[in-house]
Amino acid sequence: MKKNDRMKKITILLTACIHPNTKEGLAVSDAELRKQQYLNAINWYLKNTPYRIVFCENSGTDVSRDVWDPDHRVEFITYVSGPMMVDYGKGLRELEIIEYAIAHSAILMKSNIIIKGTGRLILKNMVSVVSWLVRKNTNDFCSIWMSLKMWMCDSRFFFCSPSFLRTFVGYKNRLNDKINFERLLATCISENRDRFSFLYPNLWYNIEGIGGGLGEIYHFTRVQYYSKNIKNIVFYIAYNWLRYWPKKKYYNK
Repeated sequence: MKKNDRMKKITILLTACIHPNTKEGLAVSDAELRKQQYLNAINWYLKNTPYRIVFCENSGTDVSRDVWDPDHRVEFITYVSGPMMVDYGKGLRELEIIEYAIAHSAILMKSNIIIKGTGRLILKNMVSVVSWLVRKNTNDFCSIWMSLKMWMCDSRFFFCSPSFLRTFVGYKNRLNDKINFERLLATCISENRDRFSFLYPNLWYNIEGIGGGLGEIYHFTRVQYYSKNIKNIVFYIAYNWLRYWPKKKYYNK
């Protein structure tokens, strides 16, 4: 861990649902398998990163006894998510979990950098991205992988200040059948670029795990990851050096 990393308070927020109340749109719906994938991710971050972890789960399942955490780096938060009058899929639940974590975590909003992650996936190059971010102005910011063509981002992982996370949650009521979680996040970034710095990540995301929606297996070979990082350089220059922003919104009003 580098000196700047020690000076900053950095927290990983992992959102989770171990016992989903529906199998619709889920490739991985078995509760025991989902639980093991969450535990694998928590243990990987405990072993491979120096950061605190907030694990917020919405089906009332407490996994704190299943994690060896002698340094008490993980804050476990669990609750039972109630029914919603209008359910726009996983995105609405995801925002609800984030909102609950903001309200109930003792450490999350005291952080300098929050890493919002999909709970069953692992971001293998997280420390490298954070080490780059801590050299930037991260008082009010968001850093995420963004499309060059339209307002659309990859929301599996993003880095932000507590102020941005709270602003994004305020967009929850704008989620509908035309704008999903990824588009909503891009919209929040675009509409608040005068308040929050947008920093395109210095490296392509190196994710491992199984996607919950389509069941896609994420794994890059060394050659694949090298080629993706070449592509990332183009995106990095466009957003961070040329201050480019896509003009097209990826949803209908």
